[in-house]
Amino acid sequence: MKKLITAKTSLKQGSYVVDRNGKIYDIGMHVPSTTYLSRGIYHLALTDADFLFTQGLINEDEVTAITLYCYAEFLEDECDIDDMDEIIPLIKLTEFSAYAETKWARKARVIFMKQNLRTLREIYDKLDNLPDFNELNKKWYKYLKENYCKISVFNNNVEFRISSDNFDWNKIIIDDVILKYDKGKPYTTRYTIMKESENGYQEYFSNATLEDILENDKAVLSSQILERRVINKRLKYVPRSK
Repeated sequence: MKKLITAKTSLKQGSYVVDRNGKIYDIGMHVPSTTYLSRGIYHLALTDADFLFTQGLINEDEVTAITLYCYAEFLEDECDIDDMDEIIPLIKLTEFSAYAETKWARKARVIFMKQNLRTLREIYDKLDNLPDFNELNKKWYKYLKENYCKISVFNNNVEFRISSDNFDWNKIIIDDVILKYDKGKPYTTRYTIMKESENGYQEYFSNATLEDILENDKAVLSSQILERRVINKRLKYVPRSK
């Protein structure tokens, strides 16, 4: 069971996404995957496939295509396996499970584990008979970016990360999340609102109270590019390393 955070908000500590209708989803990992984004990988991950599958947006074959593509990429790029017929060591499967954070993608993990493929050749032969990953990625990666805003609750800080380029999240964030869950004066909950992209993060608000946000509703997006870091369970944004 999650612990209530110490701030005066009824949002519990954890990870969420909110959609364009103001519906909040309590999920283990954000979509699109922040972990993959931090690695410089800008495509669907297993956790994304799991969320899409749970929402009834993709089917089992499409989940299989996404998971196998990610697995093959991991074996080639992270493990330097290039022999198409080399038997993949079982330890690599364990390493991939950690790398792909499958503990947060339980349905996708079950679908993936059913494949029991032993070589890269077997993986690519299977992929040839599945929905095309690039088409799936083109459709659904953009969908996740445009239709959901990420929310994280760390101690007394609630963080929003917007990746959409074509939607104004202002009303959703303020009316459907902050005003709904903030308990008012004294204003102890701090809010950080960021624009997330492949380049890094830019601030709308940083460590702001509800009062700050309501009084400065027309804040302009900062031009500074930042990196997001969680150190000792504390969220920090620092200037991006060159």
